[in-house]
Amino acid sequence: MTSFEPQRPPEQADQGLLQRVFGFRTRLYLTWLVMLVLFAGFFLSFDLKLAIILDKLPNLIGLHLAPNGFLQGAALTLFVSVCSIVVSVLLGFVTALARLSNSAVAFGIASFYASFFRGTPLLIQILLIYLGLPQLGIVPGAIAAGVIALSLNYGAYLSEIFRAGIIGV
Repeated sequence: MTSFEPQRPPEQADQGLLQRVFGFRTRLYLTWLVMLVLFAGFFLSFDLKLAIILDKLPNLIGLHLAPNGFLQGAALTLFVSVCSIVVSVLLGFVTALARLSNSAVAFGIASFYASFFRGTPLLIQILLIYLGLPQLGIVPGAIAAGVIALSLNYGAYLSEIFRAGIIGV
């Protein structure tokens, strides 16, 4: 049976004052802590308005379909898929490069992003973006919210694929 050692964070030969005072792991954990506090503060700042959710409920359960809704739905699905694929490939590649960088902050933000979006269900992310952003005053349309949610989710998965491919080459 073959055992593999976990990948270690990239080392840097020329270390500055910050790198000498705080090691890579310390800077990484501090970055994660700051991201977690900002993320928690973001969700705790919501003043949930039930009227916004009730206003969007008919779209969520599909009450606004036209007679030829199947063809419109198929075309819309292809459009959302293509847009999401383009954005997620770009986002995944940038995240993979950040995960391979020597910067603890870039590594921390990229690994937090990948872990968060890979660790939560896609349906929850779609609902958070579609129903959560209007609570902050940002009101994306249903299609834009779908593209954003799919891009963020698939970008996190693609970042791991790209990172493994870069390491393998």
